Amino acid sequence: MALSYLQPVGNGTNILSVTFPYLSREHVKVYTGYDVATGAGTELVAGLDWTWLSDTSIWTTVPSAHGVVLTIIRKTPSDARLVVWAKGSPPTPTDLNTSDLQNLYAVQEQQDRNDSAIIGLGASAAAANAAAANAAASADNAATQAAAAIASVDVATAAATAVTTTANAASSAANAAVQIATAAATPQSAIQVLEPLQVLVNAAFSVGRPGAIPFGVGPVLTPGTAFSGISQSDYYPIHHASGSFC
Repeated sequence: MALSYLQPVGNGTNILSVTFPYLSREHVKVYTGYDVATGAGTELVAGLDWTWLSDTSIWTTVPSAHGVVLTIIRKTPSDARLVVWAKGSPPTPTDLNTSDLQNLYAVQEQQDRNDSAIIGLGASAAAANAAAANAAASADNAATQAAAAIASVDVATAAATAVTTTANAASSAANAAVQIATAAATPQSAIQVLEPLQVLVNAAFSVGRPGAIPFGVGPVLTPGTAFSGISQSDYYPIHHASGSFC
C-alpha cells in the first residue's frame, strides 16, 4: 500500500480526495501519466489546473477524463531542513514534530519509489516470461505443423508411388495384350504347325540304348537340318542313320 501517493482513475468528476498526510500544501503535486519509480509525467499547475477545496480534497478545472489515471503525490523536500534550530532558542513541540515528520515522510516517499520500481521489474519479468512461453509454444506448434507436413508429403509420395506401380503394371499388361493380339492375328506357317507333330512321330521310331552308336532307327535327316524355332533337345532322339545327332 502506497504511503505518499494516490492514483485515482478519471470518472468525469472534478473533485479528488487527498488521504495521505503532508506538512504543507505546497508539497502536494498532481500529475497525468506519472511514473512513481522514475518521476516522469506531466504536472498539472496548482491554482490553474487544480485548486484546494479543503485539506483533504482538491478540485480540477477540467473534469477528469474517463479511464485517465491521475497521480496525487506528496513530495516532501529532502535537500534542506524545514526547521533550523537556533542557538539558545528552545525547541517547540511543533518544530520537533515538523522535523521528525520531514524525515519520516522523506523515508516513506523513497520507499514508495522503491516498491514501484520492484513492481515494474516484476511486471517486466512476467511479460518477458510470457513472451518466452509464447515463443516456445509457437516453436512447438511450428515443429508439429512441419512434422504433419512431412507426414502428408510421405503419404502423397507413397500414393504417387502406388499410382506409378499400378500404371506400370497396366502398361505391361497392355503390352502383353498387344503381343497376344498380334500373335493371334499373325497366320502360322505349315512348318510351325507340323514341326511339333513331326518331333513326336520321329521320337516314336527311336529304339535302342542311349549312348550306343548307332542309337536306334529313325528317319534319316540331312546333316545340319533343324526345325525352325525348336532346339535339338526338343526333338531328341531324332538322329542321322549314322547314329550322330542332328
